[in-house]
Amino acid sequence: MRDLRLLLLFPPFADSTQPGAGLPSLAAAIQDCGIGIKLWDLNLDAWEYLLNPKRQHAWLIRAKRSLARLDRCPALNTKESDKYLALADGVLRGTSAVDHLNKAIDVMRSPAFFSAKDYAPAMNAIEGALALVSAIYHPSRLEWGRFWSACRLDSSREIVREIFRSASNPFIAFSREIFAPRLSRFKPKIVGISVTYLDQIVPALTLAAECKKILPDTLVVLGGQIVSLWGEDITVQNKLWRYVDAFVPGEGEAPLHDIVTRHIQGINLEGIPNVVLPPGRTGQKSAWSPVSRPRTMANLPCPDYSGLPLERYFSPEPVLTLSASRGCYWGRCAFCAVSPAFRDGFRVRPARQVIADLAMLMRRHGARLFNFGDDALPRSFVKSLATGASVLPQGAMWQAEARWDALPRPEWAHRLAKTGARNLIFGLESGSGEVLRKMNKGGTVPQARRVIKACQDAGIGLNLQCFLGFPGETRAQAASTISFLNEVAGPKTTVSCGIFELQKGSAIWRQPQAYGIRLIKTEKESDLPVRCEYKPCSGKDWQAGMISRLVKNADSRVPQLRCGINAHALIFLASDYPASVQKSVPSRIPAEPLRLAEGVTWRVFHWDPDSLRKGRAPKKKDGCLVYTLRQGRVLSLGALAATMLRYADGSTRLSDLLPALTYQERRRVRSALRSMVLQGILAAAD
Repeated sequence: MRDLRLLLLFPPFADSTQPGAGLPSLAAAIQDCGIGIKLWDLNLDAWEYLLNPKRQHAWLIRAKRSLARLDRCPALNTKESDKYLALADGVLRGTSAVDHLNKAIDVMRSPAFFSAKDYAPAMNAIEGALALVSAIYHPSRLEWGRFWSACRLDSSREIVREIFRSASNPFIAFSREIFAPRLSRFKPKIVGISVTYLDQIVPALTLAAECKKILPDTLVVLGGQIVSLWGEDITVQNKLWRYVDAFVPGEGEAPLHDIVTRHIQGINLEGIPNVVLPPGRTGQKSAWSPVSRPRTMANLPCPDYSGLPLERYFSPEPVLTLSASRGCYWGRCAFCAVSPAFRDGFRVRPARQVIADLAMLMRRHGARLFNFGDDALPRSFVKSLATGASVLPQGAMWQAEARWDALPRPEWAHRLAKTGARNLIFGLESGSGEVLRKMNKGGTVPQARRVIKACQDAGIGLNLQCFLGFPGETRAQAASTISFLNEVAGPKTTVSCGIFELQKGSAIWRQPQAYGIRLIKTEKESDLPVRCEYKPCSGKDWQAGMISRLVKNADSRVPQLRCGINAHALIFLASDYPASVQKSVPSRIPAEPLRLAEGVTWRVFHWDPDSLRKGRAPKKKDGCLVYTLRQGRVLSLGALAATMLRYADGSTRLSDLLPALTYQERRRVRSALRSMVLQGILAAAD
């Protein structure tokens, strides 16, 4: 049956550092079906498509023309002001980025990744290129591993409209230019699309629509975490059914195996557990049996990454994902919707098989860096490593998400470090004991403090994840989280801090009154909700600005790695970071003749972006912004600094400027130049 071809897709847009584990796990589980299987990481292809220098140059020309048109406008409305800000940011950062993109991608894939002087400019160039893409496709927005679509993602009607809006959907052109020709050549009979993140919904449906256009008889199956979170909402008629033939909520190995087997035998798909087929007439629900038949963890094969181009990921060496368990052994956090959505409970893979998987991946791919994809690393597995009952292959280094109770003894942290533990990710959530109790987190602040200290003493890196704005949280309680983060800050400790979002299916969503909130009635078009709006039952809710300032304060005062990418943290920590990355003491003396530092671009905008950003009534007023590639900062310059930029042409010396100035003016000029050197705007003297 090799003529019956199966294509498994991972859609844009997610982190490009490492492959996800979904496709390799599915491919390994259905290898015994005897059909041709292809894995396409279209996320990686989309990164290379968007960062193509030739394409970026064309977008830059287009963005400059759009900016010039708005510069000529006598007035801007709100929509035009927002577009102007996106264009200003994209043109400023994109101008610096386009000529550095090839080098930036090379840095990501080479040992230069470990050099501070190469890594930061490379990351900034890539982010600048994504800012340019965002300017072209505004109001959609791209950042490293994130895509904010212009449409509402809780409405199937809006999603379907967006998959045909070429003005705001960058993945339409990608689908037609890159995906469609390859699809036409391969001609699969079944296409499986794995959607892990909400950001991937519009790109995934864009690909599904292209598939149905080219191969209308091909069976398109959509699965993954987001489909699981939708749950029963997909059993009723919605607009996505035009482009999807079946949805698979929950674990996908057994359902996909059954789909392929029945397709080979020419049998319809009705009655397969965890497979949702199209509903009948309007108002009628699909026949769906949510009772799943997941394979036991002991019987699952090792993920098969051999179908993916590991050398093309934006990493100097492969980082591969495997799992020691599925589900969460705690599963009672009030804010979590993932555990309730997956009905198969918590199951553990035998430690000996996990170690065998890791050894096999090391042999097959030469990998030494591993990410455990568990919701929380099982206590039994942690114990087996810490007590020496299980021994990982020599040279393996790893990171994982864990709970505080997995490390009951400080000495266990030292033993884990000896097994190759380099980074542990903990859901701190809050530095307030009262808030943790309301969350039903199952941990305490003193417990967190002890584990953090033990890991720091053992040399293990930490990523502490938290959020502010939990229902009923006070400003003082939020401030205690910030204080705690500052207290435990360390050279290998990073922080991911966000704002609370109410998830459909969580305990808070099921019992809102118990948490002092009421749900805002959703609109009729909101047929696929994942996140829900709410209001407090009494009192005043926090202002978003207050929460944002606290988050910003945490981010600025607690040491973090660039972008907060956990795979980057593992790569650095496996190379003795931070000892290998040292900050140099900057010179304060400008080079002569005066010249811009490498990668610096500046521009005078006829609509001052600072004023537009503050929401003031737009008034035509020039504003000068400068972008520094090395620091990745956009700075607003005053009149004197803006004037100095005009002399940084590589031919003007200080002696050419100072004689005509008064004593006070000379002092101001020298001070401005020193400041511009420290900010990375002007080149420094050797």
